[in-house]
Amino acid sequence: MKGLQKLRILDDKRHNPAVGSQYGRTPLGRLLVVGMSHYGDEGDVRWPGFTHMIVGEVIEGKRKIPYFTKIAKLFRDDNGDAYSVKEFYPAVAFYNFLPDHFKRPRQMTTQEQCKHPEAQRFLFKVIDELRPDHLIVTSENLWRLFPRFHPDDPKVSRVSEDSSGLRVQFNSVERECFWYLRADGGHCLVGAITHPSAAKFNSVREELVEWIADFIAKGKS
Repeated sequence: MKGLQKLRILDDKRHNPAVGSQYGRTPLGRLLVVGMSHYGDEGDVRWPGFTHMIVGEVIEGKRKIPYFTKIAKLFRDDNGDAYSVKEFYPAVAFYNFLPDHFKRPRQMTTQEQCKHPEAQRFLFKVIDELRPDHLIVTSENLWRLFPRFHPDDPKVSRVSEDSSGLRVQFNSVERECFWYLRADGGHCLVGAITHPSAAKFNSVREELVEWIADFIAKGKS
C-alpha cells in the first residue's frame, strides 16, 4: 500500500504492525506507536494484514478515523507544523497491543488481556524486529500494565536500570518513562499519552504536544 513498507508477518495468527515507507528516515527517528485494540469481526482482526490495511487506507484518505488524526496532530515537523496523517504514518510504525477482537469501540479491556503472555511476547518480538528508538503507548491503562519482563524469561528484566529523566503524568499519578533493552543491544525509550477518545484529551492536548517534543528529542547516549 502507498506510504507503507511491504507487510512483515511476525505472527500469522494475529494482526501485525504497519511500518511506514519512511520509518527511521525522518526527524521522528524509529518511532513505534502502540494502541490498545482493533474492533470488528474476529476473522478480520486476526488477519495478519488487518492493521496494514487500515493504516494504508488512513494514509490514502479512504478511512477517516479520529484516533489516527488526533495522534498525528500531536507531533510537529521541523517547521513547527502539525503532521497530517499522510505525512505521519509513512514515517512511523504502528500496531495494536491486544490480538483480541472487540465488537465495538471503547469496549472495556481487562488486566488479564493486557498481561496475557501472547500479547507480551509479540510486543518484544516487534521491538526486536523493528528496533524502535522511541515507543509511545496511547492508553493510560495499558501503560500501567506494560511488561517489564519477557514472559519466556521472567527472571531477566528487559528494562534498563538507567533513569530516563522524563516523566509521564496522568492526573496526580506520575511515572517515569523507561528504557527497553533491545535484542541488538540498543535502547528504546518508552512513554505514554492519554488515549485520544478520553474525555480529558482535548484539555491536555497542548501539554501533550510539548511533552512529545521533549520525548522525541531525548535519545540514549
